[in-house]
Amino acid sequence: MVDHYCIHEASPVHAFLAGPQDAFELVFLPTPSPELNPVECFWKYLCRQVTHHHVFQAIERLTDAVISFFHEMAAAPDIVCRVAALAT
Repeated sequence: MVDHYCIHEASPVHAFLAGPQDAFELVFLPTPSPELNPVECFWKYLCRQVTHHHVFQAIERLTDAVISFFHEMAAAPDIVCRVAALAT
């Protein structure tokens, strides 16, 4: 199951799916469907916490901020579940 992110419809994906394996079929989620794809809520939370109202002068600073955010979230699974609307 995939969302409608453009990479899921890229030529290499189509080429792979057209191969001889016949083991894969992409099932597209309806748009929008955050209840079916909880990571979308989490990505929005990451953006609000890390990138909104911040200007990073270098990609390394942005990378550091995102890594720091994930370290904080690893120590707070209750926040991750709440933000992604997952049952605990």
